[in-house]
Amino acid sequence: SRYHLGTPRSVNVPTIPLELAHPRRRQAFDVKVAGTARLAGRPVTRVEFTERGPGTIVRFGDLSYAHAVVTLWVAADGSVHRGVVRLRGPGAVPTELDVTFAHNTTVGILVPVRMRETFLVDRGEGEGMATYTNFRRFTVSTRLLPGQ
Repeated sequence: SRYHLGTPRSVNVPTIPLELAHPRRRQAFDVKVAGTARLAGRPVTRVEFTERGPGTIVRFGDLSYAHAVVTLWVAADGSVHRGVVRLRGPGAVPTELDVTFAHNTTVGILVPVRMRETFLVDRGEGEGMATYTNFRRFTVSTRLLPGQ
């Protein structure tokens, strides 16, 4: 995290909405359906995860933690097509990561294709945009030798 632009924090990867909404973190969040919408012509349900308390997962600055609110746009088959993470550290301008996921035919799964981020910098708010392309699938094969 020392190479991040703006105020240091422990995350800014495009899979963070999925990580924070993972079932192993469920006890840290209150979850509610926040409505329905259409995303790229597909019906989706907006699901909101609000972290309980002041925040315990994402580090922000020196030793403090940011409070996280995660919104996912989920299709009927359970696939996530968009994820937004809003983080508020103590006394700071909120950081927001907005990630768009799309199906990639090369690897055959949904992958992050764009991430927009707003974050605190010395004199206000900064913004960054990342796009992800050229996904590849790697395979490995192994062989067990008898008696070894």
